[in-house]
Amino acid sequence: MYLCKRFWIWLSRFRHRCGHGVHSPFAFHFITRVIYEKEAYYAYLEIPALLEKRIREEGLTWEQEPERINRLLFRIVNYACPEMIADMGPPSSAGSYMQAARRQARYIPVADVRACALAAETVDMFYLHTGSVSDTEIAFRRCLSLTTPRSLMVVRNIHRNQAMKFLWEQMKAEDKVGVTFDLYEVGVLFFDRSLVKQHYIVNF
Repeated sequence: MYLCKRFWIWLSRFRHRCGHGVHSPFAFHFITRVIYEKEAYYAYLEIPALLEKRIREEGLTWEQEPERINRLLFRIVNYACPEMIADMGPPSSAGSYMQAARRQARYIPVADVRACALAAETVDMFYLHTGSVSDTEIAFRRCLSLTTPRSLMVVRNIHRNQAMKFLWEQMKAEDKVGVTFDLYEVGVLFFDRSLVKQHYIVNF
């Protein structure tokens, strides 16, 4: 069932592939060199084994994100080189991929976004995967004050239901948000308003 759905999503977005029709150098670079990057990073093979070891030895409980999402997050962190990453949602395999992509970054896991008070002046990268529309909106509103023109935000499941689709439209319309990318399973928002505000659909 999942594979059938993925196929129809891919088919419906076929014309939005590989940066076709994108004229912005920034957007074209992000699509072709980050979203569609095919390089076999060494960590892709190392991280799953390390996660399994931690689960066995420490008894940790993780949400298993799809491998394609984990690897995308790795590439985004590798591209953006954030000094601080806020992981807004329950512990998941994605956290290890983001940390592995930039080990010197300060990584802040926030499992309970409703009780969150990030002790930081600014954050370079946010990953919102709360599991509910209301929690995602709370996290988004609280994170806005911590953004700078250098910040970016990755939001999970932006097409999960009508409420989440509506929230994604609100996020895109926010004054502080500039260029955005809709990859169906995730949305990416950049906060650099020196770039022309534009929204891209990508067949990921």
